[in-house]
Amino acid sequence: MIKLKRTTLVMLLGACLAAAGCGSDEEGDPIPQDSAGALQSQLDNVQERLDNGSVGACEDILSGPRGPNVDAVDQAISQLPEGVDADVRSALEDGFNRLFSLVEDRCNELREKEESQQETDTTEEPPAVIETETETVPPPETETTPPPDTETVPPPETETLPPPTEEAPPEDEGSGGVLAPEGDQG
Repeated sequence: MIKLKRTTLVMLLGACLAAAGCGSDEEGDPIPQDSAGALQSQLDNVQERLDNGSVGACEDILSGPRGPNVDAVDQAISQLPEGVDADVRSALEDGFNRLFSLVEDRCNELREKEESQQETDTTEEPPAVIETETETVPPPETETTPPPDTETVPPPETETLPPPTEEAPPEDEGSGGVLAPEGDQG
């Protein structure tokens, strides 16, 4: 229902701008073409932001960092020449104020929807875990051969003999050795 009201209001404001911009039989000067274009541009921008459907885009219309539409509309209406009929000026102010009131309602709806969605997301139970029984089968028994005896055996003891000493050659005791005569030198 709010969307229908908003769309109807946007179309009425557009028609009002067109009629006022073109002039009529009423007293006063028509809205200058550049002012009418600036206001129409703001209407189009509001519609685009609302069509986006996000809370952020909606809030930008009222007080966004990229330049809220409210401020731009107020500035455009305040800069209308003094010759523009007071009733036309008043109708523009009233129409835009009503539009921004509907925008605020829409932003509140979107916030509530987003908050309820977040609550739903956080209150949802985690998916059920299906437990199944598993049988643990021990590995097959295998016969293990003990490792070979790796005990180290010391090498056999060897008898150590004292180091040889130099001894004089044994004297001949008649063992068949020949001695050279001592006196024959010849």
